[in-house]
Amino acid sequence: MRGVAEGRIVVGERVIVGTVVTKSHLAYARALAWSLAETQSDSKLYCLLADRIDDYFDPRTEPFEVITIEALDRPELLHKLCFYYTRFELCNALRGELHHYLWKQHEIERWLYLDADIMVVGDLRPVLARLDDAQILLNPHRCLPYEPGRIEPYETTLLRVGVFNSGFLGLRRGAAAAEFLHWYRSRLQRYCFHDLVRFQNRRRRRRSLARGLFVDQLWLNLVPAYFEKVDLLCDPGANLAHWNLDCRRLVQTEDGRFTVDAQALRFVHFSGWDINEPYKVSAHSKLYVDWVNPAWCALAAKYRDYLVKARLAETATWPYAFSHFNSGGAVTPDMRRAYWEQLVQGRWNDIDPFDEPQLFESTVTRLWRGIKCLGRHGRLRSVHGAAPRRVAAGHPSPPSLPTCCCEPSNKRRFAK
Repeated sequence: MRGVAEGRIVVGERVIVGTVVTKSHLAYARALAWSLAETQSDSKLYCLLADRIDDYFDPRTEPFEVITIEALDRPELLHKLCFYYTRFELCNALRGELHHYLWKQHEIERWLYLDADIMVVGDLRPVLARLDDAQILLNPHRCLPYEPGRIEPYETTLLRVGVFNSGFLGLRRGAAAAEFLHWYRSRLQRYCFHDLVRFQNRRRRRRSLARGLFVDQLWLNLVPAYFEKVDLLCDPGANLAHWNLDCRRLVQTEDGRFTVDAQALRFVHFSGWDINEPYKVSAHSKLYVDWVNPAWCALAAKYRDYLVKARLAETATWPYAFSHFNSGGAVTPDMRRAYWEQLVQGRWNDIDPFDEPQLFESTVTRLWRGIKCLGRHGRLRSVHGAAPRRVAAGHPSPPSLPTCCCEPSNKRRFAK
């Protein structure tokens, strides 16, 4: 049933929350853990690290339980994900693995996923209570339509990025949740790319490698149609953010409590928020350029204090472990996409891509030259290229690579 969070609140039930971060965003996880502990009588945060610790921090001193990638199922598969996904894509792709870990390794009946850039303000037990009769709890970006003058670009953006916000998800053990989780993990392991833009050539109607995906969020659109026991959380105090703040009345009462539409504020999502401009709602929306709300300013100041205490200025400088080959060279986005394309074609399954930078030198150059030519001339052909230099003996032969009419050796052939 849609509406305000309500249900049978289990007295004494522990509030379990999970999140995923790289170590550069560790300060956000600390802030989430502290806000959770301050507002819940008994709670615990599990933080899956989409990165390596590399002696930058001590997991034993953190206000949450750290889960490493090595502790998850099928680490050899996840190692491939670390290469073909960017850090943003990987954090989203590992959400399914986090749920699977909590299901298998802990005797937890129900739990919530919250993005690390969320601050908990109120009691979360009424949100968990919505899982009494459901096993999957989704949160729409907004539950009211935009005004006619704001359909473009705001409401049309929701059609592109998804109905539901993947920064929140609630699960309770059961057959429907198990079926969903199996499906969710399988999709995120191979199709959690951030490539919304899909170029299409006008003359030949041929598409580029973009798939029109927005990490895990668009997959949630299918959940109410695919699975049973799905409920929608439309509590105005849940997941307050730039995508719904314009249609909700945020107030701070005289005793310091925060309410939204006369309901208790539960958690705020600081998506697109900048600690250097704390009173600006989000860089993702222009609705709040001249908007001033004392309650929002109070929340932003509190969140800023959390992040300063968490040493955001320090953690933000910590490097991402999967941004370079083991030899030290940078892994580019083009290399990540090229590796995924070869895996899909059944190639390069037995190599560690972080050990083989030479495999990508000619592969990426010719692959993306062909894609650019597709946009310029509408021509793209595939040929078997010669083996890249310095490829060790015994490695798979290079893939079929696109070539384009811009290459000198092909101008005469394409001209015919």
